[in-house]
Order: sequence, then C-alpha cells, then structure tokens
Amino acid sequence: MNVWCPIIPVENMREFSRQEKGLRKITDAYYDWCAAMRPKPLVGTTVGVLLDRIRMLMINMGIAVGQNRELAEAVQKIVSEKLRTGAVQIVSMMPTESSEKKAIKKTLALFFARVKFTRDIDPAEEIRTSMPDPASLISQQETNPQVDLMELRRSITKRSLEESANVVKRLYVRLLSPDPWGDE
Repeated sequence: MNVWCPIIPVENMREFSRQEKGLRKITDAYYDWCAAMRPKPLVGTTVGVLLDRIRMLMINMGIAVGQNRELAEAVQKIVSEKLRTGAVQIVSMMPTESSEKKAIKKTLALFFARVKFTRDIDPAEEIRTSMPDPASLISQQETNPQVDLMELRRSITKRSLEESANVVKRLYVRLLSPDPWGDE
C-alpha cells in the first residue's frame, strides 16, 4: 500500500489495503477540512460549535467516497472511536477534589462514552441526560441543607459544558495536527 491517510490510525491501515483510491479521496477531504478549520478561532468556542466542526469532517469524508458507503462508514467509525477514547482518557485525568467535580467528571465520562461525532446533537441536553442520578449528589446537599437540588443540577450542567468544551478543544487541536494519533 502506497497511500498514507493521516486520519486513520496506523494500526487500522491494513483494513484498507485495497482501498487506495478511496483513501486518497479521504486524505484530500481531511486536508481540505484542516485548511478550512485552522483559521477558525478556538477562544470562546462552545462545545456545540466544536462538535459541529468535527461532524463536518465526518460529512466531508463521507462525501469524498460517496460511491463507497462501506469505506466511509468504516473510516468514520474508526475516527469516532479514537475521538471517544481520547475524550474518555482526558476526562479520566480530571481532578475530583469535591463532590461537584466528581459529578462533573462522572457526567463527562458518560457523555463522551456515548457521544456520536457523526450526528448533530445538543450538548446541553446530552450532558443533562448523562448526569448522575440526583441521589448521588445528595452528599453535598446533606452538608448544606440550603442547596437546591435543581440549582445543583444546573450548576453541574453549566460546568460540565465548560469542561466538555476544553476536552473537545484538545481533540480538535489534535485533529488539526499533521499526525492526529501520534504520541498518544
């Protein structure tokens, strides 16, 4: 095989040994996406915008090999899984000094374990559905009876959205690098 496709991890390249033409098209789509995304700002960008940008990469790869749906779906699946694994790994390194940080970490772990990078999602809604059961947050309420459980959920949702943006920014920057899966 003479084709190098940087968006596909080295360990998965053998699966596509007979797809040189398709891989060239996917590589071109990836480089076009990188060229279009590099000038876009990262500061102040929300998780929804970043996920949309990643979804655009997935769409572009699918369009590039529109006549070969199997190849497009296989590459999208591999890239999604690598992103998901990377996100969960980043979340696993988050600190858990307080019960709120533990709840945020648990919420993000659940969110990233099931996020679909190929779908248009509402991150706030997905994070709310990923949030641990309110009963697990009661330890904080027990120490301070004035804490409203709904307010606590809103606070955790807001902080989880902020932290998820930081996680996705790291993944996004990695995707924009010349070797997205190197030095993992």
